[in-house]
Amino acid sequence: MGSDLIARLPQSTTPALNILNLELTPNAGAGFAAVLAAQAASGAVGGFTSGYLESGFNGGTSSQSLETGVIGGATAGALSAGVAWVGSWLGQVGAERTTPALNILNPEFTPYASDWLQNATNCAASELGANPALARGALSEPEYNAAVKSFGIARMQYGNAVEDLVRQAWEDDSLAQQILDYTGNGPGPDFMGLGSAQGQTFDISTSLGREPHWRCPYGPGMQIITYSRPPGFTVFPAIKEVP
Repeated sequence: MGSDLIARLPQSTTPALNILNLELTPNAGAGFAAVLAAQAASGAVGGFTSGYLESGFNGGTSSQSLETGVIGGATAGALSAGVAWVGSWLGQVGAERTTPALNILNPEFTPYASDWLQNATNCAASELGANPALARGALSEPEYNAAVKSFGIARMQYGNAVEDLVRQAWEDDSLAQQILDYTGNGPGPDFMGLGSAQGQTFDISTSLGREPHWRCPYGPGMQIITYSRPPGFTVFPAIKEVP
């Protein structure tokens, strides 16, 4: 019945009260109550203007009944009580929430360990390919110097540099440390899974290195995280002596 009444109402000439973007602060409840009270005093409550009341629009109900404040069974007193209740409720909400809350769709989300490692490896290989001198921060001085002189050693140390850059990224990522543990300081996989990745092992290598890694004693079931060296890579750039 109430929806039928609303559907038959003409368009209100009184601007509607827009509360969609109302900031819920400790003072919002009181402010909103004051606005509604003013609307009620002027005869505009929920789109009803004083003109509607005077015209007797209520599906044939007489203007006399409207003047007594009876609108679909709601008296003027009930409207006033409703205004006070809404204001009180918004005041309570505003007091409890002074800033918009962050809506986290899935607070339990954790990334797949293999996805995190592959993304970190891609970034490391890309940065190292653009600037091979970054390997100086990942390799010891003797390792780097050997990679400057030997193509074979440079190829091997390129992989070691990528692995160390991934390790640095892992150390800087508290979320990654919940699902991965770095174990690349000796024989065995480079990373082992924790938490949701418990029991998984990972090694960083080139695509050609898959089979040799899987043939290792620790290789069965190990996931290979791949990288590529830039085309034309030979050796690392020599360290220029500062005069």
